[in-house]
Amino acid sequence: MQPQFFEKIKNNNKTVEIRLFDEKRKALRIGEQIEFSKQPELREKILVEIIELRKFPDFVSLLNEYSLSEMGFAETISQKDFLQTFYQYYTPEEEKMFGVIAIKVKLL
Repeated sequence: MQPQFFEKIKNNNKTVEIRLFDEKRKALRIGEQIEFSKQPELREKILVEIIELRKFPDFVSLLNEYSLSEMGFAETISQKDFLQTFYQYYTPEEEKMFGVIAIKVKLL
């Protein structure tokens, strides 16, 4: 996980993780635990519990349901910058093919 988002989850300032709804994420269940590793070294880890899962057709739809702060962003970020963050990792084609999932977590 990117250091800035890792630190926000660690400090309880981020409660929603966003990913593509690919095969790996389809297996997620409420109550399961996820271990996040801080990039680039992957030595520091945090453990969270999934408390909610919500699927959306795209990132914009998700943005309409969760606050930017829940997702670890400043409230002043533009929709364009929000989308550019995810398009660094996922293509618009992947977004359209899989949809996206909001994974609401609680730090353990």
